[in-house]
Amino acid sequence: MDEEKYFSLLRQSNELKKNTFKTTHYVSESGFLSTKHNYERLDPETYHMLLHFSITIENNFHFSERQEYIDIAKDFLADQITADDFSSAFMGIYEGINGKVAQMEEDESLELANF
Repeated sequence: MDEEKYFSLLRQSNELKKNTFKTTHYVSESGFLSTKHNYERLDPETYHMLLHFSITIENNFHFSERQEYIDIAKDFLADQITADDFSSAFMGIYEGINGKVAQMEEDESLELANF
């Protein structure tokens, strides 16, 4: 898939995220206030293409930050940090990258094309 197609799918996905969860309140036949949700979805083939490329981008982003992962592993193996510190540092790096990628996808950042 080329860059243009990826960003087109990303734009479509972002629009669906904004408009997917529409809630309608109504009184049911039994007289209770009920809620109806309108879920719109990407077709399965489009969803899988976008998911595949999003995972590839995220994996490449983690790979680009591999030195941070290596450094904390070295510190742990050299008994410079505890297992809890290692876990916290590892998850901090991991979640930070995932958060950054998610924000870049939401913003449709052209920097995503680098990954």
